[in-house]
Amino acid sequence: MPVFCEQKVGWRGCGKDICFLQLASHEFQQALFVQRLSEKTAMKRSRVLSYVAKEIWNPLSGIIFSQKMMEGTHADDEEKSLLHTSLNC
Repeated sequence: MPVFCEQKVGWRGCGKDICFLQLASHEFQQALFVQRLSEKTAMKRSRVLSYVAKEIWNPLSGIIFSQKMMEGTHADDEEKSLLHTSLNC
């Protein structure tokens, strides 16, 4: 469908340029929609995974810190055994 415009591209006629607009096919528009939707879903999953990893790591770093602090204390044999087991897990 020809559209009259003021740009200096296209076919010249009657003192104005004629530009031709090409509309994307329905299949192409659908493919773009699916691609954008899949990218949004991937970003959401990435954010959730990042949040879950952070939520898991925070308590683990506290446990590791506690274990290292306990290594420097005077513990009996049973406590040393439990500490050794927890460090190997």
